Amino acid sequence: MQPAVLRDIIVDEVTWRCATRPRRAEWLMAIEELIASAAFAIDSKASESTASALHGQVSVEPSAIAVTLRTDDGTEVGRLQLDRPVIAPVLREYLRILRAIEGSGLSETSPHFEALDIARRLIHDDAAQLVQRYFSGVHPDQETARQLFSLMVLLTHDTSRLAS
Repeated sequence: MQPAVLRDIIVDEVTWRCATRPRRAEWLMAIEELIASAAFAIDSKASESTASALHGQVSVEPSAIAVTLRTDDGTEVGRLQLDRPVIAPVLREYLRILRAIEGSGLSETSPHFEALDIARRLIHDDAAQLVQRYFSGVHPDQETARQLFSLMVLLTHDTSRLAS
């Protein structure tokens, strides 16, 4: 396996055009954070190229969320496709917890708030493992997988109105 970094990532045109400015701003911030720290290992069989930079595209489709990673020369080296029946329960649970945190009105030092925050982090970790399990050709590290899931949450749900 060879290490690779993410040089850029774009959102499919239809999803981008349908979003409000606040949502796009959230997406751009999440993408910047992802690019700044993303780490992937490319399967040696997935690419004979020695390129260490990847270019990504995220597509939000009616039946799935897909991420495609390509080298500088356009060769696809990685693909993630999470069908809605696979990812939807995780997204629902994660958002349910976010809404509970937002609507709780609790102090961050409250034991109930802390329990909700722990639950949120556990679901986030489970989602990251799902991302890692379904990616083919490349292997994102745990933090990269967490950030990819965060981007998926932002792309599929309008979180720009959440206070948390």
